[in-house]
Amino acid sequence: MSYRNDPDLDTASGYAKSWVIWLIVVLFLASGASWFFSRTVQTVDTGLVRYQEFQEIYNTTTKINTDLCNLKKVDEKDIMFKDFSKAQIILANQNNLNRWIAEYNAKSSLINFNVWKSTTLPYSLSQQQFDCAN
Repeated sequence: MSYRNDPDLDTASGYAKSWVIWLIVVLFLASGASWFFSRTVQTVDTGLVRYQEFQEIYNTTTKINTDLCNLKKVDEKDIMFKDFSKAQIILANQNNLNRWIAEYNAKSSLINFNVWKSTTLPYSLSQQQFDCAN
């Protein structure tokens, strides 16, 4: 007796093959969906970090400008200028401001960073935007 011509065996193996194919398809779709959702969460997290980076850099530049305004009002004979001169401290703050401006502009020119910047922030910064930096 040959099993090759048995119709019951052909039907059973056909069902087994179709179940295996469906199982593979479902596993493939499930793994693709899990990859997509994990990637989406990672992208959103990265976007929030970028958004905060731009805001922090802008806030830092604003604070340095305020510090420069306050420094320029202080008399050169003040005790705070005991170790470093007023000109040295102002120059150090101006250099620090220039470094933050350069970092902001560099990140702003990258499309994958710039996408996440707040619309209230300028595209780029310059020293002329800060009234006490000059």
